[in-house]
Amino acid sequence: MKIGICIGVVGKDNQTPDVSRLEAIRRIGYDYAELGVAQVMALSEESFNTVLGALKAIGLPCPCLNGFLPGTIRLTGPEADLDAAQEYAKKAFARVQALGAGVIVFGSGGARNLPGDFPLADGLNQVAAFLAAIADSAQAHHIAIAIEPLNRMESNILNRVSEAVALARRVNHPAIGVLADTYHMNLSYEPMDNIVDAAPWLQHVHVARTLGRRLPAARDGEDYGKVFEALARAGYDRTLSMEAAAQADFEREAADALRLMRSLAG
Repeated sequence: MKIGICIGVVGKDNQTPDVSRLEAIRRIGYDYAELGVAQVMALSEESFNTVLGALKAIGLPCPCLNGFLPGTIRLTGPEADLDAAQEYAKKAFARVQALGAGVIVFGSGGARNLPGDFPLADGLNQVAAFLAAIADSAQAHHIAIAIEPLNRMESNILNRVSEAVALARRVNHPAIGVLADTYHMNLSYEPMDNIVDAAPWLQHVHVARTLGRRLPAARDGEDYGKVFEALARAGYDRTLSMEAAAQADFEREAADALRLMRSLAG
């Protein structure tokens, strides 16, 4: 199993490339970096090439990206704009492919959240229509879309892995799968056994300590062994990213988290 970490590649102005942490995670020993689509899309062509060049120079792959759609693009409700979402997705696929990535995580709570009392069934229809509309283009770019369930504090639609599987099954396209994020699963009181049930659609995994969404650590109160037991039963051995923040010392905590994950992965 390849183990990576989600990382930002822009400065505080959200435009200037900052590749310093890419060098750090390669030095620590991570297998790859997971970047954000919306962040990458906000870069100028010159800045994007700077990031691309840094990844190549460091020798750090980027097989997956998260943060698919910005909240300014609406997927659900009366103001949903499927055409704008499709156009954005197709442009994103070109940059994602240039990075060599094969998975995009589709969380995007700001884009997919239901407005007001908009019916859930109608919102699911709209999200399904979006995924169906972009699936062929994603496949042509050798990219799979992994639907990410988000906890109810972050989203009012698609909160459980089982719901993401139902949507992927409904769209019924090889480019549409699911992601299991243990942080969201724990907050949703979802059993890790649902990872096993999702096996045919499982494209990627996120892990974090539930309390504070911090980097995992030994003896932090979480039973990460259950996660790896479920992944083993699912026959999953692809990519696993830590989508989490450091509490104080990024390099030390990231190194500790990597050692823990590798010891459990076997």
